[in-house]
Amino acid sequence: MRLLDLVRGNDVRLTTSPATDASPLFSPDGARIVFRSNRERVHDLYVHPAGAGQDALFLKTPLAKYPTSWSPDGSLIVYHTKDARTKYDIWAAPVDRPQDARPLVQTEFDEMQGQVSPHGGWLAYVSEESSRYEVYVQPLHGPGRRWQISTGGGTDPKWRADEREIFYVSPDGHLMAVTLDPKDFDPGRPQPLFALRDVAAQAPFSSVYDVQPDGQRFLVREPIDTVQTLPLTVLVNWSPQRRVPPAPR
Repeated sequence: MRLLDLVRGNDVRLTTSPATDASPLFSPDGARIVFRSNRERVHDLYVHPAGAGQDALFLKTPLAKYPTSWSPDGSLIVYHTKDARTKYDIWAAPVDRPQDARPLVQTEFDEMQGQVSPHGGWLAYVSEESSRYEVYVQPLHGPGRRWQISTGGGTDPKWRADEREIFYVSPDGHLMAVTLDPKDFDPGRPQPLFALRDVAAQAPFSSVYDVQPDGQRFLVREPIDTVQTLPLTVLVNWSPQRRVPPAPR
């Protein structure tokens, strides 16, 4: 796992484990990064300083865990994990007491990619309860009304900093935007922004983009069209030479 400085253009290697270190998330103050690693076969959660320092195990359970959000007050790390009975569920682990992790959304359907809203009161997530993945929003804590944000399918939700817009990826690979009424939270009609490449067939496990707080610029994962290879040298009119054994002494 590496850290890229977008201003200076240099990057620094943060982890040195030969295992898979993936799904990094910054803490709200930018001082720490949570990520998943299968160093002990199952994907557990680790925390690493954003600069120099050592990894620290944050949460270890028998099931693989995929971090998706860090609450804006820094108190919770949200992740999804799979249960044999309830499939994928969304959980939250207190930063100071990870052993007290509890489910946020747990039904008989898949729920994943939980995203805490910038003001900390809402949770956007993906569920397959309608037989396809859709984006929903509900209160982060306690009961309350739930809204369906996407139409025609959707994954990978992200919030604008003022909570007046949610972005997601449609099944055909378009980045979509949905405005939210600040008075009653009623979502508007999804609008396509631009097409993403090679993301339509991906399962909703990892994110393929990020958005600046004002919703005006996006960081998008793009496939490489051409693969550079070493040059190939071809010899023509080549005939093998028969090796002559050395004469006996």
